[in-house]
Amino acid sequence: DIQLFSSYYNLASSYLSFGDIDNSLYVINKAYDLAYSFKDMKEDQAKASLFLVEIDRYKGNIGKAISDCENLKEQILQLGDSSNVKSDYYRILSELYADIGSFDGILEESLRECEVNLETYGEKSPNYAISLLNLSEAYAVCGKREDALECKIMALGLLKDIYGRK
Repeated sequence: DIQLFSSYYNLASSYLSFGDIDNSLYVINKAYDLAYSFKDMKEDQAKASLFLVEIDRYKGNIGKAISDCENLKEQILQLGDSSNVKSDYYRILSELYADIGSFDGILEESLRECEVNLETYGEKSPNYAISLLNLSEAYAVCGKREDALECKIMALGLLKDIYGRK
């Protein structure tokens, strides 16, 4: 069942990346139904719910997407510290706040994404480096160019260390 969920999720992601919202929504609803039919698929339930939030964002329903995302907070926090869904939650919420120009929200959620990835994966992980790049963008959007540059340099240094490229 977990493999089927992953297949649905990946297919829905592919549809969405090509701008096919209708097929993406159809497939993610299948994944959502599957995840909610089993009590032990809590992380997949949260992933499917967050994906529905992203679809609302793509459709331009930003207010609904923010509300639905904020309503998922308790469910996602209950997953524990090792869940990568928590990082996705903060990233998505930051992007939604960016859509409405809430600079405080953008920075707050981007910082949380970094903290979660640092705690979950450690400093020498691509996940943490990518969250630093996201934080850099958040700082840039908020007009904090020095902080943005500092995060970007830090992230690129980490990626260089991880992948060994010059």
